[in-house]
Amino acid sequence: MQYKMKHLHFKKILSLLMALLMITVLTACSEKEADNKTDVQITMLAGPTGMGAVKLMSDNDAGKASNNYHFTIATTPDEVKAAIINGTTDIAAIPTNLAAVL
Repeated sequence: MQYKMKHLHFKKILSLLMALLMITVLTACSEKEADNKTDVQITMLAGPTGMGAVKLMSDNDAGKASNNYHFTIATTPDEVKAAIINGTTDIAAIPTNLAAVL
């Protein structure tokens, strides 16, 4: 019986310490510096492949994006492929058939 009480007391203290640790970690992670933005080059195809980035483009133009995004909109998959191979783009939106052969 005494062992169970000590074990229960230990669990409560451990739970309290873990909760305090989580609060400390989450508070430390929530602080962001506004002027520490990374430049990111995005290359995408015009049309349906690049439509997923419309919101990001809008947020970037309004200054609400978390990084500084620079967009290149290509008209052919070969342009995007060249940017990937040359390393001039950080993110590329390409059709799945091109991604399969890269």
